[in-house]
Amino acid sequence: RSYPDDRPGPELMNISSSELDLFVCQEVCRSIAERKQLQRKTVPVSINVSRVGLLTQGFLDDFTNILSQNNVSTQEIRMEITESAFVRTDEVEKQLESVHHAGIPILMDDFGSGYSNFNTFASMPVDILKVDIGFMSNLENTVRGHGVVSTIVDMARKLSMPIVVEGVEEESQVESLKEMGVHFVQGFYYARPMPLEDFEQLLVSETEQAGGGCQSEAASRPLSLSSPGL
Repeated sequence: RSYPDDRPGPELMNISSSELDLFVCQEVCRSIAERKQLQRKTVPVSINVSRVGLLTQGFLDDFTNILSQNNVSTQEIRMEITESAFVRTDEVEKQLESVHHAGIPILMDDFGSGYSNFNTFASMPVDILKVDIGFMSNLENTVRGHGVVSTIVDMARKLSMPIVVEGVEEESQVESLKEMGVHFVQGFYYARPMPLEDFEQLLVSETEQAGGGCQSEAASRPLSLSSPGL
């Protein structure tokens, strides 16, 4: 995750979840537009969107308008939604289909937190899966924890769905995930939240050192600006 140095002040505490989601979208698009104007490399940016924001009338139109105003394509951002937002309702499914139809890739965050099941993947337009951090705590300690993560990785592979395992803090975890065939990981092992300028330097370093094995979050989905997943 990264954040701008001019972070929002206390006044943003009084705005709605959907307004905060759109504020984050505007900040992300502004940053991407500035980098493009300077002819610097850009990378896909993941924006956390709350369930409330997702279901707010006109939210998707406002979201895509911000992209258009900043000359940012739908392939330059990702919409990251927590698993709890995928609880089956016709309204949620309809809105996710609209997001997908608009060409915006959808990430399911916190998979395994207890809300979804295999039917979710048959009905919801999920493009990228992020495994809940809770599984990582059991990865080395129990055979069952290792088996759960391995099963999820196999499921995602059969669905041709990229998977990101989050919560990685130890080198041994990275090695275990490599053995399972995981290519993208996120966690403090690679980097903690940082100012945008520091992230840009990290991006340069990651690009120069790009190689095989598991890729860090900075290489796979480098920047995540979040509003609360309400």
